Amino acid sequence: MKLGGTPGASFSGHYVLGTTAHDLFGAVPFVIEVPGEAVTECEVRKADPKTTLTLTISRGYRIKLKARAEPGALGIRARNNQGWSYKVLR
Repeated sequence: MKLGGTPGASFSGHYVLGTTAHDLFGAVPFVIEVPGEAVTECEVRKADPKTTLTLTISRGYRIKLKARAEPGALGIRARNNQGWSYKVLR
């Protein structure tokens, strides 16, 4: 799972691995290695809505999801329910 966008932009959120939620916070660029198929949900909110945030979820070299929250959006919520989908939070 990779977070990118405006360099140095802060974020907070969580991801769900199996049935357990894990907090997620820091600044982009940010990479976390988790078992790809075990992640069922991820939500990331920008500290500053004027920044850009991208979320990329990959398995090996295959990109499963790529989402982008442009300036003005609050963040991204992604779910894996027999395939990844996402919503830009406003």
